[in-house]
Amino acid sequence: MEESKIDFRWGIPELDSGFTTLPNFLIRHYAKLDITPQEFALVIHLASYHYNSPRGQSKPSIGTLSEEMGVSERYVQKLIRSLEGKGYLQVAARPGKTSIFSLQALALACLEIEKGTEQGGSSSPTPEPQFTPEPQFTPEPQFTPEPQFTPPLNSSSPPGVNSSSPKEQEQEKQKEEEGGIPSLRSVSVKAAEGELEKVGILKKRASDLVKEYGPERVNTVLGHLNEVLNGIGNPGGWVVSALKDHYQFPEPDTEEADQLTSRKARMEAWQRGFK
Repeated sequence: MEESKIDFRWGIPELDSGFTTLPNFLIRHYAKLDITPQEFALVIHLASYHYNSPRGQSKPSIGTLSEEMGVSERYVQKLIRSLEGKGYLQVAARPGKTSIFSLQALALACLEIEKGTEQGGSSSPTPEPQFTPEPQFTPEPQFTPEPQFTPPLNSSSPPGVNSSSPKEQEQEKQKEEEGGIPSLRSVSVKAAEGELEKVGILKKRASDLVKEYGPERVNTVLGHLNEVLNGIGNPGGWVVSALKDHYQFPEPDTEEADQLTSRKARMEAWQRGFK
């Protein structure tokens, strides 16, 4: 075998089985292009696949590069993205196949530096224009609804008419009860409960009856009980039946009403005399 330059330089004939040629200016000037030694190691491995045939393409898999370089696949991908971002490596993705890598842009950049050095200057390749990010989207201020209009209380309401809402009336009622000022309604309820207890109805049952039928109806039934009191052995039971079965009573005329009221007053006075 005829001695070649590669045999002469390395002294190992077996190297004729395959070798990669790298231009000297590529080795000497890659650092001036802000390429790290790790990135240049990747360049060497990619170049070894590019020149293994006259029109060969560099298309090794990420796994092959990882195994040959002794680093992880993720680190190989990081080096590829870095060189690609600097504009020195072009990657053509192929669905279902390995990507094709081109180092032509890197070679041209180093050649430009080499030419500037030979001419006595220290020119560096014209950098590509930097990417200017678009301004971030600023969201419009959220719509804030105006406060709803609350109409004022009608100052022209006639005297004695409560213009407040039912909820406000309930709140006022609670305030009165909490403050120790009983409302007219509570007084009427208590009075009706007391009258039911007087005819033998238990306190809890009396309270339930007043809540269910109202103090007005209870007082009406009790008023008619006085008319038939002498003939009833269980007045409490008669009152409960009258409430549950909705007994109907004729409306007394004014004179009879006055007599009932007078008779009731005399009975209460007579009862107080024995207390």
